[in-house]
Amino acid sequence: MSSKSRAQTGKIFISQNLTSKIQNLLDEMSQSVNPQKKYKPIMATLTTTERSKTKINLNICRPLNASHSNSIIPKETLKRNEDLEDLIIVWLDQHMIETENEFITRKRDLRQVIDCLIAFNDIGKCFAYIKSIEQEKIFFIVSGALGRNFMDDLNDYSQIIFIYFYCSNENYYRSWKKNYKKVVGAFATEHELITQITSDVSSFFQNILPISVINSIDITEKSMRDLTGSQAQFMWSQILMEILVDLPQTPESKQDFIDECRRRYKNNASQQTKITEFEKTYKPSNALSWYAADSFLYRIVNKALRTQNIIYIFKCRFFIIDVYQQLKTFYSEFIKNFKKTTFTVYRGQSMPADEFSKLQKNINGFISINSFFSTSPSSAVSLPYTGDGKRRPLFESVLFEIELKLDINTVPFADIAKQSQMKSENEVLLCMGAIFRIESIDKVYDDVWHVKLISIDRNDNSKLAGLKNYLKNETNETLTCLAIGRILQRMGEYDKAQVLYEILLAELPSNHMSIAGIYNDFGMTLFKTQKDSKLVLNYLLQSLQLQMKTFPKYFLCCTQTLSNIASVYSERRNFKRSLRLLHVTLQILDLDVSTNSSNAIASQRS
Repeated sequence: MSSKSRAQTGKIFISQNLTSKIQNLLDEMSQSVNPQKKYKPIMATLTTTERSKTKINLNICRPLNASHSNSIIPKETLKRNEDLEDLIIVWLDQHMIETENEFITRKRDLRQVIDCLIAFNDIGKCFAYIKSIEQEKIFFIVSGALGRNFMDDLNDYSQIIFIYFYCSNENYYRSWKKNYKKVVGAFATEHELITQITSDVSSFFQNILPISVINSIDITEKSMRDLTGSQAQFMWSQILMEILVDLPQTPESKQDFIDECRRRYKNNASQQTKITEFEKTYKPSNALSWYAADSFLYRIVNKALRTQNIIYIFKCRFFIIDVYQQLKTFYSEFIKNFKKTTFTVYRGQSMPADEFSKLQKNINGFISINSFFSTSPSSAVSLPYTGDGKRRPLFESVLFEIELKLDINTVPFADIAKQSQMKSENEVLLCMGAIFRIESIDKVYDDVWHVKLISIDRNDNSKLAGLKNYLKNETNETLTCLAIGRILQRMGEYDKAQVLYEILLAELPSNHMSIAGIYNDFGMTLFKTQKDSKLVLNYLLQSLQLQMKTFPKYFLCCTQTLSNIASVYSERRNFKRSLRLLHVTLQILDLDVSTNSSNAIASQRS
């Protein structure tokens, strides 16, 4: 066959000898992993150098958990995902009797503000529970006489953000506020307590800043190859929405989410009413109205996005996508009618001192928004939310001025005042994935910092585009769901990556283009975290099976999987088989180099 003819086909041809080697290796590996298993033959076709087509039998079983009835999602991951919201009320009172009508009523009323309420009358159990909390923040209520015995301990727990004394001697305990920054005050009545907690919850959500910060000089060619830590965290929000939109949705996704919310809020009558209303009235065209309302949706979605909670991102992705699509529609209408090239918005909030310090150290660096982001076109409206320095030194008061450029490729945003409950205030909602450059940080008032951010084109900026292109190259030129898993692995979030692969294998159709890659990446994630090499091999062999079945489109991808399988056998100290696999891999790569050389020569001659 001439070089020109070969170049036109774009295929790599395999010798009969190499075909036999691959067949023998597949047979050996599949039998060694599950020697007693009987397999249904799966046939694939390899093309030899003589252009004859050879059938090979891929005797490989589906991985052990393929039915998904025995999920390998780590139990601790499932436990962490039980808390859908960010906040927990912990109430400690040695004289509390949970069956008393007074306490039952109090618990019901507090759950209108924060759904998760845990009561203790045992100090040891209470502190053990607080120590077990990893992500959520605690509003701690304690009786006055009990609280004063261990205030230093309470103040040291990072999980606790506010402390409330519930007692009759208000004046005595109010003085504690001067010495302990977390103490909000003392409250003699339930009404006063709930009113204050409601206000503090509102401030808490206003002050959550879902961002990742990266220094521009940290984005180098080496960091793109390594893509760990802050670089991986930064890229998360850049690709998540793009990939969620492309993934197929199941008709049952909305009902599955509703059923999960009913289960989670089973003891909260107020939220149950809202869930019923959502079930009856929700449609994609009112997604922003539901997001703007103070309900379970706002809290669940923002926490899932901010904490990269894979389970709930996928459970409510239909809603996330609807919000995104509605923002796009409103944004298109806005830029048609707006005559300027820039639009300025503001956001005021209290920032934890350590987070603000990151901003100060990264002037000219980049900020990526990891969730939907609420702003206002009015600095006067935003300024009161800064807190006027009242919570120093734990928090700094910050007013963000954000310059949105309308002539660049950026994420959509829209004024959602008509959808918001606070119709007196114009609210501009920015979509997740927005990128800003930190222009400057200055003190404008005695107690308030001014941070100037400028939106940038994420495709035109060479360094940021380099990070994204690196991910594309890793996942065969397109950003598929594999990119999310690989970012999670680079962040060291192997549990979350495993959860993602479980979900994708359960939801995606069997012929989806990413399935083979999912099996490969799932296998290698397990290889890094578990000692069950047979389970790892099951996944890798399944990946190889699918790649060979779709030959030649995915043929070169086989080399990575073959190399991964070789690594597993090397770990098992089966060096002979590992070397055989690597030898076959090198032969395939040599064929690729030879074919590319022939293609180049043929192109020059044509």
